[in-house]
Amino acid sequence: MNSGDSDRRDRGCLDGLCSDELTATSRTVRPAEITGGTPALGSDGRTNYEGRRTLIQALATAWSNPHHVRVIWALAVVLVVVGLAGVVLPALPGTVLIFAGLLLAAWADGFVRVGVGTIIGLGILTVATYFVDVATMALGMKRLGTTRRAMAGAAIGTLAGVFFGLPGLLIGPFVGAILGELTAHRDLGRAGRAGIAAWIGFLIGTIVKIGLAFAMVGIFLTAWFVS
Repeated sequence: MNSGDSDRRDRGCLDGLCSDELTATSRTVRPAEITGGTPALGSDGRTNYEGRRTLIQALATAWSNPHHVRVIWALAVVLVVVGLAGVVLPALPGTVLIFAGLLLAAWADGFVRVGVGTIIGLGILTVATYFVDVATMALGMKRLGTTRRAMAGAAIGTLAGVFFGLPGLLIGPFVGAILGELTAHRDLGRAGRAGIAAWIGFLIGTIVKIGLAFAMVGIFLTAWFVS
Protein backbone atom coordinates (compact mmCIF):
# COMPACT_ATOMS: atom_id res chain seq x y z
CA MET A 1 0.00 0.00 0.00
CA ASN A 2 1.47 3.32 -1.01
CA SER A 3 1.48 6.53 1.01
CA GLY A 4 -1.47 7.95 -0.99
CA ASP A 5 -3.75 5.04 -0.03
CA SER A 6 -2.71 5.36 3.60
CA ASP A 7 -3.51 9.07 3.53
CA ARG A 8 -6.98 8.45 2.06
CA ARG A 9 -7.67 5.82 4.75
CA ASP A 10 -6.68 8.26 7.47
CA ARG A 11 -9.10 10.85 6.04
CA GLY A 12 -12.02 8.45 6.46
CA CYS A 13 -12.53 7.42 2.86
CA LEU A 14 -15.48 5.22 1.93
CA ASP A 15 -15.70 3.24 -1.32
CA GLY A 16 -13.03 5.33 -2.91
CA LEU A 17 -14.44 8.69 -1.84
CA CYS A 18 -13.25 10.68 1.15
CA SER A 19 -15.50 12.76 3.37
CA ASP A 20 -14.32 16.04 1.86
CA GLU A 21 -14.85 14.59 -1.61
CA LEU A 22 -18.35 13.41 -0.66
CA THR A 23 -19.17 16.94 0.53
CA ALA A 24 -18.03 18.37 -2.76
CA THR A 25 -19.96 15.70 -4.64
CA SER A 26 -23.14 16.51 -2.71
CA ARG A 27 -22.92 20.02 -4.10
CA THR A 28 -22.79 18.76 -7.66
CA VAL A 29 -25.54 20.27 -9.74
CA ARG A 30 -28.24 17.96 -11.01
CA PRO A 31 -29.42 18.37 -14.62
CA ALA A 32 -32.21 20.84 -15.23
CA GLU A 33 -34.37 18.19 -16.79
CA ILE A 34 -34.37 16.33 -13.45
CA THR A 35 -35.04 19.25 -11.15
CA GLY A 36 -37.32 21.10 -13.52
CA GLY A 37 -35.54 24.32 -12.61
CA THR A 38 -33.62 27.10 -14.29
CA PRO A 39 -29.92 27.75 -13.78
CA ALA A 40 -28.94 30.38 -11.25
CA LEU A 41 -25.64 31.41 -9.68
CA GLY A 42 -25.44 30.51 -5.99
CA SER A 43 -23.80 32.52 -3.23
CA ASP A 44 -20.80 30.19 -3.25
CA GLY A 45 -20.19 30.82 -6.95
CA ARG A 46 -21.49 27.42 -8.03
CA THR A 47 -24.29 26.92 -10.51
CA ASN A 48 -27.42 25.50 -8.94
CA TYR A 49 -30.98 24.89 -10.07
CA GLU A 50 -33.98 26.38 -8.33
CA GLY A 51 -37.12 24.23 -8.62
CA ARG A 52 -40.30 25.78 -9.95
CA ARG A 53 -42.56 23.80 -7.68
CA THR A 54 -44.06 26.01 -4.99
CA LEU A 55 -44.67 24.99 -1.40
CA ILE A 56 -48.37 24.35 -1.92
CA GLN A 57 -47.65 22.20 -4.96
CA ALA A 58 -45.19 20.19 -2.90
CA LEU A 59 -47.86 19.71 -0.24
CA ALA A 60 -50.32 18.62 -2.90
CA THR A 61 -47.85 15.99 -4.07
CA ALA A 62 -48.08 14.40 -0.64
CA TRP A 63 -51.71 13.61 -1.41
CA SER A 64 -50.91 11.86 -4.69
CA ASN A 65 -52.32 8.64 -3.28
CA PRO A 66 -55.59 7.99 -5.21
CA HIS A 67 -57.45 7.16 -2.00
CA HIS A 68 -56.44 10.45 -0.41
CA VAL A 69 -57.47 12.37 -3.52
CA ARG A 70 -60.92 10.75 -3.52
CA VAL A 71 -61.40 11.64 0.15
CA ILE A 72 -60.41 15.26 -0.51
CA TRP A 73 -62.77 15.50 -3.49
CA ALA A 74 -65.66 14.07 -1.47
CA LEU A 75 -65.02 16.57 1.32
CA ALA A 76 -64.77 19.41 -1.21
CA VAL A 77 -68.13 18.53 -2.76
CA VAL A 78 -69.80 18.32 0.65
CA LEU A 79 -68.43 21.71 1.66
CA VAL A 80 -69.64 23.35 -1.55
CA VAL A 81 -73.13 21.86 -1.30
CA VAL A 82 -73.51 22.79 2.37
CA GLY A 83 -72.12 26.23 1.58
CA LEU A 84 -74.70 26.83 -1.14
CA ALA A 85 -77.41 25.95 1.35
CA GLY A 86 -75.76 28.17 3.95
CA VAL A 87 -76.07 31.22 1.71
CA VAL A 88 -79.79 31.17 2.49
CA LEU A 89 -79.97 29.23 5.75
CA PRO A 90 -78.85 30.94 8.98
CA ALA A 91 -75.96 29.95 11.24
CA LEU A 92 -73.91 28.59 8.31
CA PRO A 93 -71.02 30.58 6.80
CA GLY A 94 -72.16 29.77 3.28
CA THR A 95 -69.56 31.42 1.08
CA VAL A 96 -66.73 30.50 3.47
CA LEU A 97 -67.67 26.83 3.14
CA ILE A 98 -67.89 27.18 -0.63
CA PHE A 99 -64.45 28.75 -0.74
CA ALA A 100 -63.02 26.03 1.49
CA GLY A 101 -64.46 23.32 -0.78
CA LEU A 102 -63.10 24.94 -3.94
CA LEU A 103 -59.71 25.41 -2.31
CA LEU A 104 -59.58 21.74 -1.37
CA ALA A 105 -60.53 20.70 -4.91
CA ALA A 106 -57.79 22.89 -6.39
CA TRP A 107 -55.31 21.52 -3.85
CA ALA A 108 -56.20 17.93 -4.73
CA ASP A 109 -55.24 18.74 -8.32
CA GLY A 110 -51.98 20.38 -7.28
CA PHE A 111 -53.27 23.81 -8.40
CA VAL A 112 -52.64 22.76 -11.99
CA ARG A 113 -56.01 23.59 -13.56
CA VAL A 114 -57.10 26.15 -10.96
CA GLY A 115 -54.15 28.35 -10.08
CA VAL A 116 -53.37 30.45 -7.05
CA GLY A 117 -54.55 33.61 -8.84
CA THR A 118 -58.03 32.16 -9.29
CA ILE A 119 -58.12 31.10 -5.65
CA ILE A 120 -57.21 34.64 -4.55
CA GLY A 121 -60.03 36.01 -6.70
CA LEU A 122 -62.49 33.58 -5.12
CA GLY A 123 -61.28 34.67 -1.69
CA ILE A 124 -62.01 38.31 -2.54
CA LEU A 125 -65.54 37.37 -3.62
CA THR A 126 -65.97 35.46 -0.35
CA VAL A 127 -65.10 38.53 1.68
CA ALA A 128 -67.33 40.74 -0.49
CA THR A 129 -70.43 38.66 0.24
CA TYR A 130 -70.27 39.64 3.91
CA PHE A 131 -70.71 43.30 3.05
CA VAL A 132 -73.58 42.75 0.64
CA ASP A 133 -76.42 42.51 3.17
CA VAL A 134 -75.54 45.64 5.08
CA ALA A 135 -74.61 47.60 1.95
CA THR A 136 -77.84 46.87 0.07
CA MET A 137 -79.91 47.51 3.16
CA ALA A 138 -78.21 50.83 3.81
CA LEU A 139 -78.53 51.98 0.20
CA GLY A 140 -82.21 51.06 0.03
CA MET A 141 -83.01 52.80 3.31
CA LYS A 142 -80.98 55.87 2.38
CA ARG A 143 -82.95 56.33 -0.81
CA LEU A 144 -86.15 56.36 1.20
CA GLY A 145 -84.75 59.01 3.55
CA THR A 146 -84.54 56.94 6.71
CA THR A 147 -82.27 57.94 9.55
CA ARG A 148 -78.93 56.42 10.54
CA ARG A 149 -80.56 55.02 13.63
CA ALA A 150 -82.92 53.04 11.45
CA MET A 151 -79.95 51.70 9.45
CA ALA A 152 -78.15 50.75 12.64
CA GLY A 153 -81.29 49.12 13.99
CA ALA A 154 -81.67 47.10 10.79
CA ALA A 155 -78.06 45.91 11.00
CA ILE A 156 -78.48 44.93 14.66
CA GLY A 157 -81.77 43.23 13.87
CA THR A 158 -80.08 41.20 11.13
CA LEU A 159 -77.34 40.01 13.48
CA ALA A 160 -79.83 39.19 16.21
CA GLY A 161 -82.05 37.34 13.75
CA VAL A 162 -79.29 34.83 13.04
CA PHE A 163 -79.92 33.26 16.45
CA PHE A 164 -83.62 32.70 15.65
CA GLY A 165 -83.25 30.88 12.37
CA LEU A 166 -84.81 31.83 9.06
CA PRO A 167 -87.81 33.63 10.63
CA GLY A 168 -85.39 35.74 12.64
CA LEU A 169 -83.48 36.73 9.52
CA LEU A 170 -86.69 37.74 7.78
CA ILE A 171 -88.17 39.68 10.71
CA GLY A 172 -84.99 40.96 12.38
CA PRO A 173 -84.09 43.71 9.87
CA PHE A 174 -87.72 44.89 9.71
CA VAL A 175 -88.16 45.14 13.48
CA GLY A 176 -84.72 46.62 14.01
CA ALA A 177 -85.28 49.37 11.45
CA ILE A 178 -88.67 50.26 12.95
CA LEU A 179 -87.28 50.49 16.48
CA GLY A 180 -84.30 52.50 15.28
CA GLU A 181 -86.50 54.96 13.39
CA LEU A 182 -88.86 55.36 16.35
CA THR A 183 -85.96 56.47 18.54
CA ALA A 184 -85.42 59.36 16.11
CA HIS A 185 -89.00 60.17 15.09
CA ARG A 186 -92.22 59.21 16.86
CA ASP A 187 -93.92 58.51 13.56
CA LEU A 188 -95.24 54.99 13.06
CA GLY A 189 -95.82 55.55 9.35
CA ARG A 190 -92.25 56.65 8.77
CA ALA A 191 -90.93 53.83 10.97
CA GLY A 192 -92.98 51.33 8.97
CA ARG A 193 -91.48 52.60 5.70
CA ALA A 194 -88.01 52.23 7.21
CA GLY A 195 -88.78 48.64 8.16
CA ILE A 196 -90.05 47.81 4.67
CA ALA A 197 -86.97 49.41 3.11
CA ALA A 198 -84.70 47.37 5.38
CA TRP A 199 -86.51 44.14 4.54
CA ILE A 200 -86.38 44.81 0.79
CA GLY A 201 -82.68 45.66 1.07
CA PHE A 202 -82.04 42.43 2.96
CA LEU A 203 -83.93 40.44 0.31
CA ILE A 204 -81.95 42.05 -2.50
CA GLY A 205 -78.73 41.41 -0.60
CA THR A 206 -79.60 37.73 -0.22
CA ILE A 207 -80.27 37.45 -3.96
CA VAL A 208 -76.91 39.12 -4.69
CA LYS A 209 -75.16 36.72 -2.29
CA ILE A 210 -76.71 33.74 -4.02
CA GLY A 211 -75.53 35.12 -7.35
CA LEU A 212 -72.00 35.62 -6.01
CA ALA A 213 -71.96 32.10 -4.57
CA PHE A 214 -72.86 30.55 -7.93
CA ALA A 215 -70.39 32.90 -9.62
CA MET A 216 -67.64 31.47 -7.42
CA VAL A 217 -68.53 27.94 -8.50
CA GLY A 218 -68.79 29.06 -12.13
CA ILE A 219 -65.37 30.72 -12.06
CA PHE A 220 -63.85 27.57 -10.59
CA LEU A 221 -65.44 25.32 -13.21
CA THR A 222 -64.41 27.66 -16.01
CA ALA A 223 -60.80 27.64 -14.82
CA TRP A 224 -60.93 23.85 -14.45
CA PHE A 225 -62.33 22.97 -17.88
CA VAL A 226 -61.22 25.88 -20.06
CA SER A 227 -57.73 26.80 -18.90
